[in-house]
Amino acid sequence: MKYLAKVLENNKTLKRLDLAKNPNDSCALVSAAFQIQNDPIRSTIHLRSQKIGDDEVRFLADAFSGTEMKFIELDLSDNEIGDVGAECLARVLQNNKTLKTLSLLHNRIGLIGLQCLLDAFGINQVTYFTK
Repeated sequence: MKYLAKVLENNKTLKRLDLAKNPNDSCALVSAAFQIQNDPIRSTIHLRSQKIGDDEVRFLADAFSGTEMKFIELDLSDNEIGDVGAECLARVLQNNKTLKTLSLLHNRIGLIGLQCLLDAFGINQVTYFTK
């Protein structure tokens, strides 16, 4: 993991990070958070099938907070995100004006989480949403 983090720290041209189906899900999550904090201009972040739940989404949301994010696509499909995680994502979306695609297929988000996300879309410019 430390090698991937070092590469991401020094790489200024990477625009897409795809860690989908990584066998070491904690590595993917920590690496994504690290690269997001250090370079908020990545345009695509894929974290499909990482067993990410509400606690991990809260961790990612903390990495996103306080930073003007410029990514346009976020894929968190096939994870274990519930209403609490959706609420954390909604808070992040209120500060991200560039996100166009959010994929949350095959998660555990219920009506409460969905409502939080839909409220955030009133502020955000998301044009494609899958749940």
